Amino acid sequence: MDQGTARRLVERLQILAATLPRTLLGWVAAARRPPEGLPPPAPRTWRQAGEIGVDEFFLAASAMIRRVPSEEDLLQAMAETARVAEALEGTAAADLYRQPEPLIEPTVGEGWAFGTRFERLAYPSGCVLPPALEARAPWSRGYPNAVAHAVVLRHPGAPRPWVVCVHGAGQGRSTDLVSFRVQHLYRRLGLNVALPVLPLHGQRAVKGLDVPGMDPVQNVAATLQAVHDIRRLVSWICRQGAPHVAVYGVSLGGHTAGIVAGLEPSVGTVVAGVPVTGLARLLAHQLRRVGGVRGRKLSGLLASEEALAVDRLIDPLSFAAHPPRERRFIFAGLGDAVTTPRHALELWEHWERPAILWYPGGHVSHVWSGEVKAFLDAALGDLAPAA
Repeated sequence: MDQGTARRLVERLQILAATLPRTLLGWVAAARRPPEGLPPPAPRTWRQAGEIGVDEFFLAASAMIRRVPSEEDLLQAMAETARVAEALEGTAAADLYRQPEPLIEPTVGEGWAFGTRFERLAYPSGCVLPPALEARAPWSRGYPNAVAHAVVLRHPGAPRPWVVCVHGAGQGRSTDLVSFRVQHLYRRLGLNVALPVLPLHGQRAVKGLDVPGMDPVQNVAATLQAVHDIRRLVSWICRQGAPHVAVYGVSLGGHTAGIVAGLEPSVGTVVAGVPVTGLARLLAHQLRRVGGVRGRKLSGLLASEEALAVDRLIDPLSFAAHPPRERRFIFAGLGDAVTTPRHALELWEHWERPAILWYPGGHVSHVWSGEVKAFLDAALGDLAPAA
């Protein structure tokens, strides 16, 4: 084993070993919040500690698997970011998102997973990025990412309300059917359901490229394409006669859903679960926490002025939501170690303090939280057609 390999192995073991102390510190800090403030303090229970531990292990595993770029690579990415920031200087965030062409006739196939039959939609993305961005993201118009995909469950008969479920980072696979409780949304609540696949995820993945990642320009390009493709899908949903369209996203999907709700007038309800607001800030924060010695050294670059300048173009806080305040919903984990409660609080303030659930758990545990399930049923259940 050469010296470089040994050093990387030691660094990865240190990242994993730090999971327990980070869990304990997060557990104590979440319980010590002042009761009169927001977010409120979390209950100090073993379950809470375990759920924070799941988050910290998830972060450590991701840090061990995903390569931290070299200082040279990150400096080059920051130089490109500075050039893009200069080219887009003065551009309003909303002006960067072009009105997509309506989706008329997607290719429709069939699929089955986890006991659920569904339709598979495929359609050309058609997203055209500004030249300054496209030069850094040739994958946006290349195979396989240029074809957008979505899983759809729709009821026969009269038109029904739709919910578009937007997944988080690293997802976009059949497991989304379980994490979004699609059978419950479809059968119990009586809604039509669509699950789009975000760029560079699932069937659209490109080897060697991860978003969100350490290149702010790639993150901007992927977000612009994600919003474009979802808006095309929503245009097709509206052509089905949908009386109401809800967009529900979690984590990175909550970030995307917040932007879609700010650009697409046909969206009547938005639900953001454990959401992200400032993506560059969050990545810098997590790189500093779990990126090892090299990550702590490089995290400042991700929070540079240039990186934050382009990141504001894909920040939900840059958009006013179209759904009325009573149709905006947020849920967030009091012990969330991944996106952290701060981001949910920022979005809550920006959305004029709508309904919010602070559940006593971590980021990942929203999937099995009974409180979250009840909150979602209350948020989306009134859209269901009368029996």
